[in-house]
Amino acid sequence: MLVNIRWIVFFVVFNLLVTAGVSWWTCKKSSTMDVDDLEYLLEELSEANPHFLVSLLNKAAQESTELDVEDLERNAFENRETILKAGFKIKTYQASDQKTLVIFSDLADSYSLTYLKKVKEALEKLHCSIHIIPVSMFGEKSNAQAKFVTAAALQNAEKAFQLALSYDTVDGAQNDMMKTSKELGFDLDKLSKDMKTIDQIIIQQTQLAEDLMIPGVPTIFLLTNDGAHFLALVETQDLPALIDHPKA
Repeated sequence: MLVNIRWIVFFVVFNLLVTAGVSWWTCKKSSTMDVDDLEYLLEELSEANPHFLVSLLNKAAQESTELDVEDLERNAFENRETILKAGFKIKTYQASDQKTLVIFSDLADSYSLTYLKKVKEALEKLHCSIHIIPVSMFGEKSNAQAKFVTAAALQNAEKAFQLALSYDTVDGAQNDMMKTSKELGFDLDKLSKDMKTIDQIIIQQTQLAEDLMIPGVPTIFLLTNDGAHFLALVETQDLPALIDHPKA
């Protein structure tokens, strides 16, 4: 069984908070914390050293993934219908051997956005439909970005994808999502109204990720007619071959 992402953080955070620049008081407090209180720690880490936090989580996630990929793939295939109803589709590809690339992403996370940019670069060469499921893994910034892009996708999924890729994870002050949305042609009044109704959707999608026990973000599956394949993170030029031959 794969380790839930919150438990990964719980076991490593106490020994590493000081390294990240968080106060000793916070470290001491973490030893008696309930798992549900980890959101506070994530915010502390995010403010103190965001790159450290993301590296920590992805490293732990990578290690946990090696525990049982078969369970992960089985869970994904058994929940195929639920997965395909979540998120939004940026590409439809019709074929007898139907394949759908599913990407669980935190849209305020540099690792997720780097992978999505590779997908965009290889988009025309990928022989599959592509489905993005925004989740909130790293606190309020993640939640706000997931809501914004999901609301935008209700108007135009492809432009919502462009909007997601415009997010600057290094210099947050540069992000003006409303301005970018206007430049992309979104109806800003509708966007604002839709954002107020998105909360439950993001909660459900994040819960789906936890129920599937995905090891981190991004997590990528290729859903086919006869199974689900957990895909490794590869370079842009290697994506088409990986989609065509996931078992290779």
